[in-house]
Amino acid sequence: MYWTAYVLTWTLVPLHAQYAQSGHFTFASRLRDAAVSNARFYAVAGGVGVLGLVFLTASGRMALTAIPGFLIAANNAFGLGAGIFLLTFGLAEVPKHVWRKAEHRSHLQWCLSRVGKKAVKLQDARAER
Repeated sequence: MYWTAYVLTWTLVPLHAQYAQSGHFTFASRLRDAAVSNARFYAVAGGVGVLGLVFLTASGRMALTAIPGFLIAANNAFGLGAGIFLLTFGLAEVPKHVWRKAEHRSHLQWCLSRVGKKAVKLQDARAER
């Protein structure tokens, strides 16, 4: 399960996200656009990564046998950093959302102000006719 989730995280999820953001109209063109965009990103990121590893091994700071361990550690650091970022966002935003939904009076005032703004826009649109 770990390796399946790992491969899908780096292939299918970005492909799906780019597919959803694509501006093309047909399934094939959206899929092609998403694949090209992801391939371009991974080519640039991979090139920078390979150049970094070449620099580290050429400068003598890392042995060739240490590269797999370094890649595993870098992957874990990225996962932990992304997880911490997402958890801190969720730990702050979820209670704020619940708090705002619990205050019916302020929510009603917000809705009434939106209705007022829409009414002004409606009057302006009718006046332009």
